[in-house]
This record gives sequence, C-alpha cells and structure tokens, in this order.
Amino acid sequence: MNTQQLSLPPQSDSSKAAMQEVFTLKRRGEHELARNKANQLLTQFPQCIASLHLNYQLAMAESNLIEAESYLRAALKLLPEHPVLLLNQAQLSLSRYQYAAAVKLADKALAIYAGNNTAFLAAISKVVMQAEQPALAIPVYQRMLAVEPDNTHVKHQLALCHFFTNQPQKAYTLLDEVITKTPNNAGAIHLRSALQTYTDKHNHIDNLKRLVTDASGQHPAIYYALAKELEDIADYKESFAMLKQGAALMRKQLSYNEAAELKSIADIIKSTANITVDSVAQDNSGPIFIVGMPRTGTTLVERVLTQHEDVYSVGELSLFPQLLASMAQQYMSQHNSVGSLHEAALQLDFAELGRRYTAAVAEISGGKTFTLDKLPVNFLYCGFIKKALPNARIVHLSRNAMDSCYAIFKTLFINAYSFSYDLDELANYYITYKNIMAHWHSVMPGAILDVHYEDMVNDAAETTKRLVQWCGLTYTPELLEFHKADSVSTTASAAQVRKPIYTSSVEKWRNVETELAALQFKLKQAGVVV
Repeated sequence: MNTQQLSLPPQSDSSKAAMQEVFTLKRRGEHELARNKANQLLTQFPQCIASLHLNYQLAMAESNLIEAESYLRAALKLLPEHPVLLLNQAQLSLSRYQYAAAVKLADKALAIYAGNNTAFLAAISKVVMQAEQPALAIPVYQRMLAVEPDNTHVKHQLALCHFFTNQPQKAYTLLDEVITKTPNNAGAIHLRSALQTYTDKHNHIDNLKRLVTDASGQHPAIYYALAKELEDIADYKESFAMLKQGAALMRKQLSYNEAAELKSIADIIKSTANITVDSVAQDNSGPIFIVGMPRTGTTLVERVLTQHEDVYSVGELSLFPQLLASMAQQYMSQHNSVGSLHEAALQLDFAELGRRYTAAVAEISGGKTFTLDKLPVNFLYCGFIKKALPNARIVHLSRNAMDSCYAIFKTLFINAYSFSYDLDELANYYITYKNIMAHWHSVMPGAILDVHYEDMVNDAAETTKRLVQWCGLTYTPELLEFHKADSVSTTASAAQVRKPIYTSSVEKWRNVETELAALQFKLKQAGVVV
C-alpha cells in the first residue's frame, strides 16, 4: 500500500512532536486544549502543511466551515497538487452544494494519486456518488477491486453504479458473486430483485423463503426482495404478507416521530396562510421543479423532459430544502425574537436564496437553459420556491391515492420517507400531503401544474404536450423515447424508466384490495378520493 503520496510533511521534528501531543489530547477528549495547542503550533510553524491540515480537521470537527476552508486554502497554496488536500476541498465544496466543483476536485485528486489506498479511493467514490455521478464512480470502484478483488462491499457498490447507469447484466454478475460469497447479504439480495421481472421458472423465491425463516435472514431488505419476486409471479397475497413483515421490521429500526412531522407540515400551512408571490412573466429559461409523493411518476416525467436538448436534470438533490433550512437557522441565530424555523423562513432574503440555488445548479447544468429538480418532497416548499425563484415552473405529479400508497408501501427507501412502513402512518401522511397541496393551490392559484400519472401513461403524447408547454419547451415525439437513453437514474424507479411507458401499474392496488381496506377507509374518511 502506497501511503507516502498521501502523507503531509511536517516542517521539523519539533513540529511533528507537537502534532502528536495534539492527537493525544484529542484522543483523551480534551478538545479545547487540543484546539489551543494546534493554534500555538501554527503560530510557531506557519508554513507547516501538516499543522495547517490539523487545524483544518479540528475546525471541521466543530463545523466551522469558514475557518476550516482558510486553513485548507493556505495548505493548498503551499502544496497545490496534494491528493488529500484536493479531496478535502472536494468534500468542503460538496458541503456547500458546489457539486460540479466537488466532482472536478475529486477527479483531479484521483488522477494525481498513483497509489492503492482503498480508504482514500472510497472517500473519492463517496464524493462523486453524493454528487449523483455514479458513472464517474465506476472506474474508482474498479480500481479498488484491482487491489482487493474479493471485497464484496466494493462489488456491491459497483453493481449499484451499473444499475443506476442502465447496465443490469453487469450488476447481476457482480451481485451473484457477492451473494455466493455472502448468502445473507440483504442489500445485494434486495438490489438483485430490482434488476428484472422474475418468472415462475426463473426466480429465487424458495431460497429467499428459507432465508426469512432463519434468524440470520431476519432483515427487512430480504423480505422486500421476496415480496418483489412473489409479485412478479402474481402471488399478490403472499407478496403483501412478506411486505408487512419486512415493513414492521423496518419500522422498529426507525425513531420516526409521526406527531412531530405532521405538526411541522401543519405549521408550514399555518405560517404561509398569507404568503404572497410575485406574478412574473416566465421567460424561456429557469428551474423546473417536479414535486409530489414518491412513486407517483416523478421519475417518468423527469426522463421525458430531459430528452429535450435544453433540459438538464440535477436529480434528487436536497439542495433547496438544505439552503432554506441553513439560511433560516442563521436568521434565527441572529434574531432571538424569532420562535421557529417556519417563522424565520418567511423573513429571509428570498432573492439571495434564489441566487444561491441558481448558482449551485448552474455549476452542474453545463450551460443548459433549463434545470430540472425532481426531489419529490419539495412539495412542502412550493411557496418558498416561488418566492425565491419567481420564474420557476412547479409540476405536481399526482396518482390514484390507493395506487400511490400501495407503491410507496412496497418500496424500501434509503434514509427517507419514514412514514412508509406502517399503513396507518402512511395514510396519515398522505392526508397531510393532500392538505398542503390544496393549500398551495389556494394561496398561489395557477402557480402549479398538476399532472396525473394515469393521464401520462394512458395518453402520453397529449399530456406531454401540455407539460412541455407549461415549462416553456417545444414538443417533439422523441421526448417519449426516453427508455432508449443511457442517462443516469438514481431513484427507486431506475429499473422502470428503462422501459417504454406502460399501463400495468394502474389500479394495481386492486390485487390486494382486502389487505388495504383499512387504509382505504381512513383516506375516505378524510375526504380523499380513492
């Protein structure tokens, strides 16, 4: 393992000894003493790159990004092409939503580094994956496998990249190797279930049933994989039974506070009752936001629109809510009289919020006229989006309530949608979602285009014409040939959008109507059309 290229040179033996003392203090938990000693060290050795980097690390540990960056820039000025410093700058750029800069820096660090330290390579891959660039992560994982050819974790991550980049056969081969070596690898088993539609003759159902009856197979992902393959062969009742068990296991692992989440949404509705947004003429450029509940066709609409030569998708980056939250938190810290983030959010400099968002996506978009942001949960922030970005087009995807809830319940999400693993909580959240969308339509009439999933799949051409007209684009029949494109999709719908538009998911909930009766009743009681 080549570690020499990753080490940072201390200025002298005495600075090296002083740094060791700082590390000792840090290990003991004496953080303030460590910080003071590190500052003294830098005063004594201002040109010591290792000392600068140590102070950078300590500042980052305290979330002091401004101070951390000052140390890092000073180190890079002295040693501009050091792979560790470039990686750190990439990580810092990522934390500031500067995705294109982060990827560029990570790529430069990778090109400079000739060694085989897999921890360093893993850190590089993490940056590009967080920037939603799985195609760029593929050669990094391949390089790691050249060093550790039997590393099942790396093979799994590489398979995931192949899945996202529409290379299912490569993904399947890697997953087969992983599962052969680690038969209870729940993540690999779950990903394999998504790669194709299984049949009576070709499936893993018997083996998966054996796994879930064994204590070592009691993992939510294995239940979801089994449910998927059972659904593929039309054994809907057994599939739903497996879903319920997997969801129950998943719910136990979460610390989801339903009351707090629903109250937060209710507070948004209350605090924005009198919100006003500028009524401006939309120009022939700007951001497009696709919002709605997950599994309602947001990825389908994204794929259609990104077939247009003037549209670039930034994917499901949580950019807007992160910017909104960070600016609101900063405002609260400066104004003690403000009692909540929702109240603070309404006092922001929305023009500045819009500028920050626009700058971040412009970095990624490669000069395209329109950017497309498809984070579904942005439905919570429609009013804030229009205040910050008056020329934004907001497209709201809706779907039959029962089909929507069934599709959500069938999905094992990654660090998102904690409400989805209990049917009662799912119903409550869905009702609240309907309430806030009705609210946005009420306070901003005409500002949001509703597109129904059923219209999109039953009359794709006419629905797409209406959609592109709303977005300020021109319609061509080629927009509906999205399934032929090799572009990346990192969502739960990555497999489905590789196919032409299909109608088989409409009214699919009818296959488990009895099992969903309580959810249906609750939605009806709340006035939701089912």
